[in-house]
Amino acid sequence: MRMTAIALTAILAATSVDARIRPVKKPSVPASIEATLPGPVSEYGPGPKDFATGIHNCGQGCADEAALVLDRLQPRWVRVGVANNVYGTVEEMRMDPMMLELQQRGIKVMYTINGTDAERVDPAVTMERLRKTMAAYPQVEYIQLLNEPVNMNDMDPVSYVRDIIKPGRALIDAENTERAKSNLPPIKLVSTGFYGLDRGVEQTRAALAAGMGRYIDILGVHLYAENSVDNAKRYRDMASSLPIFVTEYGENSFANHEQWYFEVGAQIEKAIGGPTFTDRRGVTHEQPLLWYVLAGDREFRLVDYWREEDGTLKHKYTSPLGDKLEIRPR
Repeated sequence: MRMTAIALTAILAATSVDARIRPVKKPSVPASIEATLPGPVSEYGPGPKDFATGIHNCGQGCADEAALVLDRLQPRWVRVGVANNVYGTVEEMRMDPMMLELQQRGIKVMYTINGTDAERVDPAVTMERLRKTMAAYPQVEYIQLLNEPVNMNDMDPVSYVRDIIKPGRALIDAENTERAKSNLPPIKLVSTGFYGLDRGVEQTRAALAAGMGRYIDILGVHLYAENSVDNAKRYRDMASSLPIFVTEYGENSFANHEQWYFEVGAQIEKAIGGPTFTDRRGVTHEQPLLWYVLAGDREFRLVDYWREEDGTLKHKYTSPLGDKLEIRPR
């Protein structure tokens, strides 16, 4: 039998779903009041429907840092970009502090599975990481396979479909058969975002021509630079009936964060068909826009962290966007 099926069956036999998944924190204010709270305000417009962001996961340190601002920014979605040192045994992964932090808050997670540190991707390693991820995190419903494989790993779009997407689909389908027996929602396969500029559009087109659309549930894309809105329209055309996740977007300049998020972000959201998309079967899907990263990556980041001499962890927003995104109770 597959390792994933054994692991998931063992978990389900030992505990209930409620016991296995940590309870969600209650909102800081009642829902009736929360609905009337002022949202982010900007001269550039209302921005995308929901705030969503990527987080570079590197273990306990990342979780401690992110916990400081997750409650304040209240992202609806988080893309977990996983460092290679986070992959361990299923038991070790299950206790990953970042995943527990997100789970406790009830934040929707898209988990991006890396290839390897080497220049070339090892498909066998990627499939093993997929198996471990599905076994360790039954609460995760969205999995993305690789990040910009042409740019990062010199893997061409046709090889990506043949060696990563197609076998990944087979593993996910087998896992979903097991999940259905326990009334767990199916895992949805998100394609990689190939690149944030024009060549990413062409790489995505090549992957779809190689049959990628037959295997994925959601088209993942990256959008950067001035022509992002036009490229978002191109992605909507080529996606056909597939929903789109903008799994990276942003601006590498603190001074431009606010305009990029509120003005360009809203235009991108409109260009891909809105915050939700109804496919040809009549099923409605969310279409989140995930800001590239919360912390730690040049001038894309929204927040900095540091420790005082007494060990206290502090933070500050690196651009006006952090303050704009905070939801403050009255």
